[in-house]
Amino acid sequence: MEEKEASRVLQELEGMDVSSPEFDALLSEFAQAVNEHAEHEERWEFPALVSECTPEQRQAMATRMRLAEHLAPSHPHPSAAGNPTVLKLTGPFAAMMDRAKDAIGR
Repeated sequence: MEEKEASRVLQELEGMDVSSPEFDALLSEFAQAVNEHAEHEERWEFPALVSECTPEQRQAMATRMRLAEHLAPSHPHPSAAGNPTVLKLTGPFAAMMDRAKDAIGR
C-alpha cells in the first residue's frame, strides 16, 4: 500500500464508528498492508542502502530524515492531504502546532 492510499484509508478509518464491522475489516487490511510494506523495506530496500551507500551517505540520509520528521506534522491534517504545495507551505506550521498541543496534553 502506497503512502497516498494509506492516507486515504486512515482518513476513512477516522470517519468510521469503531464498533462497525467495516472498521475491523478495513483496519485489518490496513495492518496487513503496513506489515507487508515494512517487510519489503527490510528485505530489499534497507540491504540495498547498506550495500550501495557509504556510511557517510547513510549518515547524511539519517540526518535529513530526522530533520524531515521534525518539520512534519505529528497528527493527520486531512485538509492538506494530496496537495504537495499545501503540505510544503503548512507542514512546518502544523508540526509546530501539533507539538505544542502534545506538550500541553491536547
